[in-house]
Amino acid sequence: MYKLFISLRYLRRRIITYIAIAGVSVGVMVLVIVLSVMGGFQREFHEKIRGTMADIIVSQDNFGMKDYDEVVQKVLKVPGVEAAAPYIQNIMLIKGLRIDFGFIRGIDPAREPSVTKLRQYMLRREETEITVRRDFLKDQITGIENMLEASRNGTEVPAYIDRQLELWREEYERVKKEYEKVSNREPMSQEEVELLFYEKQTDLPGIVVGLELFEHYRMEIGSEITLLTAVSLDVEEASQQRFEVLGAFRTGMFENDFRYAYAQLYDVQQFIGVPGAVSGVSVKLKDYHDADKVRSRIEAAIEADYSRGVMVLTWQEQNRTLLQAVQMEKWLLAFIIFFIVIVAGFTIVSILAMMVIEKTKDIGIIKSLGGTTTGVMSIFLVAGSFIGVAGTLLGSFLGLLFVYNINEIADLIESVVGYHPFPPNIYYLDKIPTQVDYPELLWVILPTILVSCVFALYPAVRASRLDPVEALRYE
Repeated sequence: MYKLFISLRYLRRRIITYIAIAGVSVGVMVLVIVLSVMGGFQREFHEKIRGTMADIIVSQDNFGMKDYDEVVQKVLKVPGVEAAAPYIQNIMLIKGLRIDFGFIRGIDPAREPSVTKLRQYMLRREETEITVRRDFLKDQITGIENMLEASRNGTEVPAYIDRQLELWREEYERVKKEYEKVSNREPMSQEEVELLFYEKQTDLPGIVVGLELFEHYRMEIGSEITLLTAVSLDVEEASQQRFEVLGAFRTGMFENDFRYAYAQLYDVQQFIGVPGAVSGVSVKLKDYHDADKVRSRIEAAIEADYSRGVMVLTWQEQNRTLLQAVQMEKWLLAFIIFFIVIVAGFTIVSILAMMVIEKTKDIGIIKSLGGTTTGVMSIFLVAGSFIGVAGTLLGSFLGLLFVYNINEIADLIESVVGYHPFPPNIYYLDKIPTQVDYPELLWVILPTILVSCVFALYPAVRASRLDPVEALRYE
């Protein structure tokens, strides 16, 4: 018991002790914030990936799956499967002011919404118009503000520009309120999705494009676009087709919203030139965490089709490299920040080393009164551990407090400096995502305490080896 009493007495009157605790706290706090925010981004990233693709796909190369209805029936009988739907996908070229590429995906509007989050991503026609108008006004206002900023450097700006800016700001505020309703809207119903694909003004096949693509080419609902595609590298075999733009969708991932377009299964089959064939079958699971188990069951159910080159892939396998890169980025960042804790550990060494020198007389007295080598060592180990534990607990508390209020803090920063640290137009998220994984945080807390004990070991051993006679000789 005397070891704890002496350790705390040595620590409590030293300002540098509190500095060391603060150093450990800062390191732990930053680690907690980074892991929680990166965990939130990772969760959102996984959700967006899973939202645009199925939990499992059963595919066959070169549009070789012709008996897809039979495959769908086999898959639906597998335990753990909730829904299944056929799809066909191929690369497309967009013919406009310049040639751009993307992917056209043919779906069954009656079955696809039960497999992916299509209902959540599809925008109603009025929602598309409001979103496009809002983005247009925002870009125009930003452009004029930059122009006015340049006028301060001597460039003359016409007087009517100020009036135009005022009018656009007024309209932007009005549209912004309508846009907020769009952001919090109810997902489309199954009937609305089907109606979106079937409600056409012309005899052309209909297509629904990503919002970024819609805005980039300044499309309008009911306008026409020309697409090209091919099943081989032979340009002469490329097929060309005009499509009527029926609407837009927004997933929140720029690449998806700029590169992808949806059309009816039959129309895409005719466009590509493979009638009656599909790329594969999308599968929705009751629990996506069971993807590996259900994949094995599906493989067993369609074992007879393996000779034709049928493959079964989970959503993780389809994006293995990307998911590994995100996970590696998260832990690499945490590893780098952990060096803040290491620096704080050197502070612990310095504090305890000076304490040993300063308390040489006390150590001699303790040993002369019967204190053991282990007992003296424990005094300084307890001191180092106390700094580590106190700093870790304080840092964890401050980190969690920051994480749970991070969006309020971001709004406060915006109100003070006029700039949001997390621009929604860049990250495609309305707020900063966070996910506190307490088992994961143990991998922050335990190593920090361990580091504190390790760094306290050298001064503790040095103190325990002091000879009481030498320690008291000059006193």
